[in-house]
Amino acid sequence: MREKGSVTTVGIMMLISGILNILVAIAWAVTILTGAAGFGAATCGLGCVTGLLAPVAFLVPCCVGVFEIVVAAKLLKAQPRESALYMVAAVAEISSILWLNLLSVGLGIANMVLIAGDEFKGYFREKEFPSQE
Repeated sequence: MREKGSVTTVGIMMLISGILNILVAIAWAVTILTGAAGFGAATCGLGCVTGLLAPVAFLVPCCVGVFEIVVAAKLLKAQPRESALYMVAAVAEISSILWLNLLSVGLGIANMVLIAGDEFKGYFREKEFPSQE
């Protein structure tokens, strides 16, 4: 039976990336709202229009972060199951470049390489068809 080393590694990296994306979402929202409030006061309210970006700047990375945490929880279970969501989550991590979260981009690339690797696929293949030794 294969060890689940790469499966656990991918799960931990997705968990870290998910937490980072949620923190980045909060940081972007606070930055935009505080900047909009200060700029809005200085321009008699016209600058508050930039505050409309806050929901978008918060929701997209936050949703990606929650998705990554859910997928990581599935991978870190005692008996994880094979799923196409793992690759989708890796692609979502790479999309973090849109909100300048470069660490998550790097983790996404590393996860994609590990998920496509033989050790990761072999773990689920052997679980499905155990060898008769």
